[in-house]
Amino acid sequence: MLSANEKKYSAHDISYYATDGRLTAEPDGKRYRWNEMIGKYRELGRTLTEDEADAYRVQSFANANAK
Repeated sequence: MLSANEKKYSAHDISYYATDGRLTAEPDGKRYRWNEMIGKYRELGRTLTEDEADAYRVQSFANANAK
């Protein structure tokens, strides 16, 4: 039996899952050429694989010079 203060959560109650206020995951620091990726997505008619997406990844200036 539920107590009076206990709350029942439905699958649509985002406040249960988003306990810290964010609606997305932490960024991974990767940057992409989005317009080109979207064009490829539309051309293929499916999502891109990790390897396909890496072809559109932008290397930061700091990372490119560190090598």
